[in-house]
Amino acid sequence: MFGLSVLDLTDYLYYPADYRMRRATQAAKSAVEALDRAGVDYVVGASHLRLEGSKAIARNVDGIDLLVGDYAEHVLEGPLEIEGTTIDSVGAEFDRVGRVTVDGEGLAEYGRVPVTLRVNRDTGMGRIVARWRQRYQVGNPLGEDLTVPLPP
Repeated sequence: MFGLSVLDLTDYLYYPADYRMRRATQAAKSAVEALDRAGVDYVVGASHLRLEGSKAIARNVDGIDLLVGDYAEHVLEGPLEIEGTTIDSVGAEFDRVGRVTVDGEGLAEYGRVPVTLRVNRDTGMGRIVARWRQRYQVGNPLGEDLTVPLPP
């Protein structure tokens, strides 16, 4: 898995000392090459690009099986498939979670899980989130995390 973001330093406050910015296409190609060398079965990109940026990555970078996420303004009713890459985005309103399965042929299945106050919390995932928050000393400024189970 690798991540991509917009080239905008003004929105983020904390960077490691060795942080450097690269164009998304260059970064994606480097990530795919490194993951291929490591022998991974599937390459997944977590995208914080706008939808057009994710589409451009799919058109110009071979070897990505799935790009998930997107900038807040795009909510897809179902994943897109471009040049062998599946792209999925459920927006940033936190009112749904997407579930995507890819296999050797591409998109196998997908679903949407609505997030409401009535959703049963996934306590196992809650423990995992709490452990990582403690390890990296990262709090949640909005209060409690809501961990949602994803049915098969």
